[in-house]
Amino acid sequence: MGKLRVLLLALVGMVLLLWSGGATTLAAGPGASYTAPLSSGEEVPPRTSPASGQATFQVSADGQSLTYSVTVQNIANVTGGHIHLGAKGANGDIVLPLLPTVPPAGGPKSGVVGQGTATAAQLVGPLQGRPLADLVAQLDAGNAYVNIHTGTGVTPATLQPGDIPPGELRGQIVLTTAPAAGATATRAAGATAPAVATATQAPTTTAPAPPATQVVTATVPPTVPAPPPTALPSTGGGYGMLASMLPWLALAALLTFALGLAFRARRRA
Repeated sequence: MGKLRVLLLALVGMVLLLWSGGATTLAAGPGASYTAPLSSGEEVPPRTSPASGQATFQVSADGQSLTYSVTVQNIANVTGGHIHLGAKGANGDIVLPLLPTVPPAGGPKSGVVGQGTATAAQLVGPLQGRPLADLVAQLDAGNAYVNIHTGTGVTPATLQPGDIPPGELRGQIVLTTAPAAGATATRAAGATAPAVATATQAPTTTAPAPPATQVVTATVPPTVPAPPPTALPSTGGGYGMLASMLPWLALAALLTFALGLAFRARRRA
């Protein structure tokens, strides 16, 4: 029985080691990409509109900038668009403008309505003055969404398509691609951000896309919204369901082995 007790203590140690390894999965962070399929039904409260759209995001390798593009179809009178903090089904504060603010009653829009590269300097609301890593952490946690606002300028608003100031299209931002496991970039709050033109949220000089202040209309083929990816573990690791199950599989195997030894020892006794 003494040997059995030693074996059980070793088993407990191995289980704790596996548990700690499975619970410290890293967040996606630098180099990750995200998407937000946009629809009126995601608004809180839900709206009814023929419009649709998609927003895509790419975090730079050093974690200091966020490149984005927002595409819409069959919408009218777009007045602005932002990233808000908030879980699915809840409304929250604006933290990053994505579209240039324009006067109401702008007419129909289809195509790219906003794109650029943002740094910590563009963060507003509760994230103003904070590093971009704080926003990326909210994206990893599924706690951010895109909201597209419309309006005719007439008071009161009708809350019908083309005149929904609180938001006509919304979509929760979800991880689509995690960075390589060997990525060396960090999300240190004190890291120096690269020089990026931020006043108009224009794209970087290497990007062929038009600046954020230029709106491409129906001549641009709309982007087909990608289906939402499989939900990630709440730890934000992004390494897949199999990796998150490995500690449990190992635990089950070790417990089975220990029970077998205990049964054999009891028979011998």
